[in-house]
Amino acid sequence: GRSWLAVSLDDFYLEPETRRAAGFAFRGPPGTHDGERLARFLGQVRQGIAGSLSRVVDRPCFDRDAERRLPDQRLVFLPQAPLSLCIIEGWFVGAAAPGYEALSSALDRLIY
Repeated sequence: GRSWLAVSLDDFYLEPETRRAAGFAFRGPPGTHDGERLARFLGQVRQGIAGSLSRVVDRPCFDRDAERRLPDQRLVFLPQAPLSLCIIEGWFVGAAAPGYEALSSALDRLIY
């Protein structure tokens, strides 16, 4: 089975109505992502990497053209193929931006 996953910070974007209500006309800068959803995902990843039981990770998906969330992709990691690697890509992953502390502290390695 698969023992890794990759996700883009783009997959955590707020939908336009929520983003505009927070004062952002456009997506992209810090503050335009769903911090709660990101923290929940990071918690699932931590459990998946640390556990010896079957673990579920709900990988978010965002359609950038339609600016809408798609249903999460539910990934199950089994004890014989536990989650061993999660790659998170994005232009400011690792930056010391307010609201992104959970992401920065969760990183084992940062590659530019």
